Amino acid sequence: MSDFRRSKNTAFQLSGQAVLGTATNPLLVKDDVGRAKPFTHALPAEQFAYGKMNQFTEDARDVIENYQYRDEAAKGKFSNPDIKDFKRLNKAVLREKATNAASNRVSRASYDLKLKQKQTRHASVRLPTEEHTYGRALRPQTPVEVVMANAFGEAASADLQNRYIAMKSFRPVTKCPTVIRPTNAQLHADQAVKQKMTHAEPRQLFKLQRFQNVEPRTSTKRGDQGYMVKQMRSTSSVTQ
Repeated sequence: MSDFRRSKNTAFQLSGQAVLGTATNPLLVKDDVGRAKPFTHALPAEQFAYGKMNQFTEDARDVIENYQYRDEAAKGKFSNPDIKDFKRLNKAVLREKATNAASNRVSRASYDLKLKQKQTRHASVRLPTEEHTYGRALRPQTPVEVVMANAFGEAASADLQNRYIAMKSFRPVTKCPTVIRPTNAQLHADQAVKQKMTHAEPRQLFKLQRFQNVEPRTSTKRGDQGYMVKQMRSTSSVTQ
């Protein structure tokens, strides 16, 4: 805030520029036309580095050049941890009849019962012979000659024919074909169809009702049903 200088007219000047408003409230500070709004907080020096500090005390060069030997004490600490045997500790406290919290705490402090770790022997690592090859086995080479000669197809067809022959040999031989027994509904349906075929009524041609009883007026000379034949008969009977 040392860059700001208060004047008599309640205005502030920053490097010769008059800025209206208070110098501490960013909402009230106003900027001039074409200029950025002045900052209202005291910023640190230019050498200040923002962010968290580096947690690593050594760089990549120190890691490569310096070798840290293993701490055997720390290794044994993790392999053989100091764990209390709570099962034995609870039994010992119950033998002393420490039933309340105060007596239980005193009794537990007097015992130092640790959990016994089982000692395991590491089996010796045996390496394979020199002729052993590590990794997955390589895929066999494709038999191009067999593929071009269609040997696989011939073998598959022969195998299929052998299966058909075996199925025919195990199939039971019957003298007469298998008869499927029809149901009652199927028998009644067949009888109804046969009755319709035997007693079929002649189909009448479609005619309008006013043309059904009309007699023909011409004679085809194939009978005495013509209109002219009837007229001639009626006239001949009248003349006689």
